[in-house]
Amino acid sequence: MFDINPHSPHPIWDQIRFAFLKALISGQLKPNSTVPSVRELAQKLRVNPNTVARAYRELQRDGILVTRKGLGTFIAPDALDSPLLSQTFELESLLNDVVQIAKFLGVPLEDIQKILQKLWNNSTPNGGSS
Repeated sequence: MFDINPHSPHPIWDQIRFAFLKALISGQLKPNSTVPSVRELAQKLRVNPNTVARAYRELQRDGILVTRKGLGTFIAPDALDSPLLSQTFELESLLNDVVQIAKFLGVPLEDIQKILQKLWNNSTPNGGSS
């Protein structure tokens, strides 16, 4: 479930966060299911426990995880209703369409990455261009 790349430009805590979102979208994780403790996941991924703790804090803030004293950490009962999750799902769906079209047209992945980088760099946070 966790595909962590230490050479990625994305921080490891964010990769962990995204892995949880992906697992929820795909149905690998379900509301109320137990997740590993910070220490367990850090050992499994061979990362600093503070890195996992940051991912868990962000996921709690987003309404994806809940911690129950003495019981552990769980997927929130209403995690699937999280606005973040629906935005991520919507974005993944849109990007899937783009990928399928690019493959059909024979556009190499490297070209798509360059186009996305250019668009990302030239856009403002509210969606308009600069």
